[in-house]
Amino acid sequence: MNVPFVFAYLFAATVAQEASLVATADGFLAAGNFQEALINYDTALQQDHGNYLIHFKRGLAYQSLGRHNAALSDFDNALESKPDFSQALSRRATLLAKVGNFQKAIEDYEQLANTEEVAIISDLAKAVAAAEEAKASADTETCIQESSRAIAVATSCAKLRNLRAQCYITRGDVHEAVGDLTQDSKRFKLTDRHAVILDPASIAPHALLSNLVYFSLHDSKRALAHIKKCLHFDTDAKECKRLFRTVKKMDKQYTQARNFLDSKQWIRTTKVLDKSSEGEGLLAALNVELQELAKAGISMPSEFLADLEEMLCEAYSESKKDALARPHCEAALTKRPESIPAVLAKANALIAESEFEEAIKVLSSANERTGGRNPKINEAIQRAQKLAKQAKQKDYYKVLDVARDADVKTIKKAYRAMSRKYHPDKYDKGGGLSAEEVERKMSAINEAYEILSDPELKARYDAGDDPNSLEGQHPGGNPFAHFGGSPFMFHQGGGQQFFQQGNGFNFKFEF
Repeated sequence: MNVPFVFAYLFAATVAQEASLVATADGFLAAGNFQEALINYDTALQQDHGNYLIHFKRGLAYQSLGRHNAALSDFDNALESKPDFSQALSRRATLLAKVGNFQKAIEDYEQLANTEEVAIISDLAKAVAAAEEAKASADTETCIQESSRAIAVATSCAKLRNLRAQCYITRGDVHEAVGDLTQDSKRFKLTDRHAVILDPASIAPHALLSNLVYFSLHDSKRALAHIKKCLHFDTDAKECKRLFRTVKKMDKQYTQARNFLDSKQWIRTTKVLDKSSEGEGLLAALNVELQELAKAGISMPSEFLADLEEMLCEAYSESKKDALARPHCEAALTKRPESIPAVLAKANALIAESEFEEAIKVLSSANERTGGRNPKINEAIQRAQKLAKQAKQKDYYKVLDVARDADVKTIKKAYRAMSRKYHPDKYDKGGGLSAEEVERKMSAINEAYEILSDPELKARYDAGDDPNSLEGQHPGGNPFAHFGGSPFMFHQGGGQQFFQQGNGFNFKFEF
């Protein structure tokens, strides 16, 4: 047997097979089928591990698939075998810059004598240093500006993505921060390499994202997805396990409160959200979580908090507990100026102070933002306009010197005090009013009390319909027709019964 011939034959066959594999791989690479190209390059390298050109081509396939570390390793192998291989050196320099390893990229560009790229990458290295310094000094604008300059080239640098995300959080741009940390944001292309994708085995980005997405953006589904990814990489991660329990519990409470609110069960809504005999409430629990995040350096606006404040504003307002509603409505309006319940509460507060024109402005602004499609806003505008018109005629609250939100007890107390002062038989002659003026004053007081002491008439008046106006009168035109046609008749002889209605109607004052 001719052994040398056999070896020569086998060698030739191996070379031919390798050439065939490489040719096939090259075809897949050119066609953009990078996974198939990898399979063929892998097989070829098993036969000729030291082939620098195959390492280089496989590196190109890895780079196209976003597997940057594997690509850099292949470029290193190619350059180890052929140090003057300029194509591999240029590719490695570009990829090093893309992953944020600016110093090594500069070294490769210097070896290529590419002074232009050396200057560009050196400037980006300075931008990174400036961004880190700005973050340390809480200069968020500079931090974002300088890190963005670096990321424009170092698109696959997880460290820079995390740096800019932290500065976005500090500035309150949570959506931007989430965009830097994950590919979930529609604002970014799927080819962008964000922090979670760049460093998938790290639990830190997932823990941060779950906090941002839930406590700031109030998206429980996405938050739980990140928590599960965190636990996938580390089943014993304490923070992620705690977050899982917290999100599940709080989301259950929120759903319960939302269902109560939607079914107009106002008291039940407030019991779930606010402090009550049943516990601290969801609002307090959320504030604790936000405070803990702030201590950890993560201060951010919270859509979740705005949701709860708005819900409490609506529930307390609808249950006529204005004092309890006020702080929540103010908070909701600060966090969410377009909040309908908060806008309505503010308008009602202005109306209670007889600031009708200002109430109309607030409501009209909200009406513009909603495109005039919200029936509650439209109804409130009409009411405020009626009240503004009414105020130019008769203001019964002003007559009795009480606020518009005064209760029955307060109205009655004010009426008694005014009656004592302006009773025709008891009026102090040194008060400056003539007898006729006192009678007119007392008539106005009685008229005001007649309306405000009657729940039905008061409701009409509060809605902008004055029962004593021409539009609001009963058929026949006399608002006192049902009292015999005369508002009152004075009896100057004293006594508690100082006026008498027609048809035997008697009104007694209790002094």
